[in-house]
Amino acid sequence: MRKTFLLLVVCLFLITGCTSQEEAMGYLITEDEVTAQDTSEPTEEIETLDKSEASEGTDTEESDSIVENADSEESDTIVEKPNSGDVVTINEKMFLTHVTDIYVNAEEYIGKTIQCEGMLLMHDSELLIHPKYFVVRNGPGCCGDDGYVGFEIIWEGEYPEVNEWIEVKGVLESDEFNMIRLTLDSLEVLEVRGEETVSH
Repeated sequence: MRKTFLLLVVCLFLITGCTSQEEAMGYLITEDEVTAQDTSEPTEEIETLDKSEASEGTDTEESDSIVENADSEESDTIVEKPNSGDVVTINEKMFLTHVTDIYVNAEEYIGKTIQCEGMLLMHDSELLIHPKYFVVRNGPGCCGDDGYVGFEIIWEGEYPEVNEWIEVKGVLESDEFNMIRLTLDSLEVLEVRGEETVSH
């Protein structure tokens, strides 16, 4: 008796669950709707697309004007490619996205001036002739802040203390191992720190 009742409950659940799913997905059609549907062959109107509708999503001039006319709030989410002579400023709102774009598309940025803020990080090892310095922020990871996002920096002057919040401006270069780095024109210690951990 107990097994029969359990089997009845499971079957009832499956039947009502399937019906709800069909309704939610739009598969449930009433008998009146079936008879009202036209069963004739597809018409020429359906088979051919209006040229203006077909080209609507592929017009590059139109999409370029949309990007150009984006307001300041939306433009924070767009990673703009540099023009010759431009200073590429990596803003706080899209730090991770912009730095990633620079690494992925390095050939478009090599030789450009990059400006960004972050913490000063130093890495030293017995394998290195000189310690390496970086401007970084904490990136996302399994614990929220176990990775770094940023650039190696080369500075002719004296480096500030590790973990100081700095603003750097320098030319993006590629070293002998095809690793990118910034050769700095300026390095300034800032009193006000930005977001140390970034997720976008």
